[in-house]
Amino acid sequence: MKTIIDTQPWADKLDDLVRQFNRESKFVSIGIEHNESFMRTNQEFTAQDVQLVTYAAFMIVAYCALNLGSFSPIHCRLTVTLVGFACVMLAVQAGFGFCGILDLRISAVHESMPILMLGIGVDDMFVICNAIDQVSLNHSAEERLKEAMRHAGPSITITSLTNCLAFLSGSASSIPAIQSFCYYSAVTIVMLYLSVLTIFVPFIYWDTRRVAGHSRECCGVMFCSEDSVICCKGTLLSDP
Repeated sequence: MKTIIDTQPWADKLDDLVRQFNRESKFVSIGIEHNESFMRTNQEFTAQDVQLVTYAAFMIVAYCALNLGSFSPIHCRLTVTLVGFACVMLAVQAGFGFCGILDLRISAVHESMPILMLGIGVDDMFVICNAIDQVSLNHSAEERLKEAMRHAGPSITITSLTNCLAFLSGSASSIPAIQSFCYYSAVTIVMLYLSVLTIFVPFIYWDTRRVAGHSRECCGVMFCSEDSVICCKGTLLSDP
């Protein structure tokens, strides 16, 4: 039978004693380092970066919404961007859940994984969307997607495979936090690859059919014309 001992009160009391001694002493200063103090300091720094990470995520989503498609109410890909972002979040949750089943440890370093996976997911999104844009609009939606995936499929597969192997090689580290982070990253990359193929690609097919039918983005919510003020009077319109 295992006995779990809570070291938090002991660590807090030791920190208070050291602070009191340092305030009263004029010639000697004592510094201590233990696991509890390291985790507390790491969590404080991580909490300061959460707001910056949130801003960065919003900036990435805004950039994708403006650049994945043309600046047009028909060829815009705002919904595609939101679905791609949802795929990344689902992959992160699935990766953490699977690693939790395997009883892998987690630390404050893992909180930076969503922004890392968002970068990898955005790369896959751009590769697929740009491959579709290279196919003529004269083809049907099925033909455009098939031709695009002939080029984009091997690209995202090789990228995901190399990223996964890179993190698996990093799991050989003797530092437990880095080892766990690499395991989590490798599993999450696999989940991201599966979510892109099973969710994002089918939605791209739906979006391609929408473009072929000249339907406006967001289920017709974008009712403005391409030469309206909202679309900068067509000055930013690019060829699909």
